[in-house]
Amino acid sequence: MDDGGSYQAFAEKIVKEGKIDFSIPGFHGGDFLVVIFYFFTHSPFAVYFIDILAALFIAPLIYLVAKEIYRRRMWAIMVAYISVLMPFQCFNSLRGGHITLHLFFVLLALYLLFKNKKYSWLVLGISYTIYPFSIAVFPFYFYKRQIRQLFLSFIIPLVYLVAQWLQIGKIMMGQHADLAAGGLFSLKRSFPNIIYGIQNYFSVHNFSPYNRLYQMDMVHLSPLITVLAVIGIFYFSRYFFEKKLFYTLVSFAAIAFLLPISFYRMDPFYFWLFNLALIFLALPVLEKFQRLIPLIVFTFAYQFFYFFLSYGRLFNWPYIVFIIPLAVFAVGCYYTIKLEKDKKYNDSN
Repeated sequence: MDDGGSYQAFAEKIVKEGKIDFSIPGFHGGDFLVVIFYFFTHSPFAVYFIDILAALFIAPLIYLVAKEIYRRRMWAIMVAYISVLMPFQCFNSLRGGHITLHLFFVLLALYLLFKNKKYSWLVLGISYTIYPFSIAVFPFYFYKRQIRQLFLSFIIPLVYLVAQWLQIGKIMMGQHADLAAGGLFSLKRSFPNIIYGIQNYFSVHNFSPYNRLYQMDMVHLSPLITVLAVIGIFYFSRYFFEKKLFYTLVSFAAIAFLLPISFYRMDPFYFWLFNLALIFLALPVLEKFQRLIPLIVFTFAYQFFYFFLSYGRLFNWPYIVFIIPLAVFAVGCYYTIKLEKDKKYNDSN
């Protein structure tokens, strides 16, 4: 029913016929993992199981990456906490669209980079062949002075594209078999997309004058996170003690935003790395405004509402599913009260 259909077909053809068929629409870098799972199980849902497995590692990897970037365990916990408040992020694994698999490889590449591992380039290279949005993490390789690894990462997508060109005589633009590069990018639509994108990130709703939107296209991040990130950018000298890291995060955010808005059709699901960048930028500010935590959690509840509208009927979910954001909201309130008590206790002593 979705992109996962062609990804599954690509893997099945390799196992059944021993043929790599690049004429099947899509970027198939992640499908070689599907091949392994399908070889042993022959499951028609192999692509979904791979994405689900990747989704299980998203929050732990976000925690590890944030811990390496900031060297603050509490900040890393807060990032992971925020990530589990974003149901669309991991639920994409049940669509088989490899968004969770792509995010897994990008986060793993960043973690290996900050751990000074020499094979981070290999993981990053694989991520290109799933979605090209991995380009947004380039600033981190400059930050760590790993330019050689950055250039090495292009080997895998280059081999992939050459192989596709030699086999079918063209470069496939993802799932759109008949789409050329000229139709993928549109300077004319870029400026309206910027306005549309900014409007989306400062609101709990979504609107597009060009595209039909579904409930799943609604807000994917709390607008308060966006506001805190903007405060962090304008007052960076107050919240960021390492300017080099600040400029790296801003560059990461800029690329992660500009790449999706350059497409003719701007898809909210292409902004996962931009969401992550905003969360990273908002963290130092959030530490100074901890009383906002319950309110931030409350605004994330909008996602659960749109999430329920999108998939509730399909999976026959009862309304009790809303206990999830309510429980998280309660935890956020408790955490904030505890912080206030600890602060008063420390001040009194």
